[in-house]
Amino acid sequence: VFPWEVYPLTLSTLLIYALAVSFAVDLWLYSRVFAKIRCYLQKLPDPFGYLFKCNVCLTTWVSLLLMLTLWLLPTSELVVYALAIARVSTIIKYLLDHIRDPDSEGWSCGQQEEYLSARKHGTGEEYV
Repeated sequence: VFPWEVYPLTLSTLLIYALAVSFAVDLWLYSRVFAKIRCYLQKLPDPFGYLFKCNVCLTTWVSLLLMLTLWLLPTSELVVYALAIARVSTIIKYLLDHIRDPDSEGWSCGQQEEYLSARKHGTGEEYV
């Protein structure tokens, strides 16, 4: 059985896989969770070390790994959906943060507490 027979690649499936790969690569490249192992692997001699630094290279290999994993372990599709949902969630959060205040990187804890306090006491029109 070939992978394209088990998983026909429709446009919606392609989008879900692309979102999952995108989030997995960003998680690897930018999260604190993988910082130690990422630092170690990026110090390997090239081309191996470069593979773990390069966004395009990593995306290619993660895509291949994803397709092989789905072919060998069909239940791993749950992980793909989880990654895709996480990516969509971060996109929505990013958009909402910039709709609220395009010049802001987001609210600090103090700003949020101030806003909630002002809202509770019936003031705070400047936050609207």
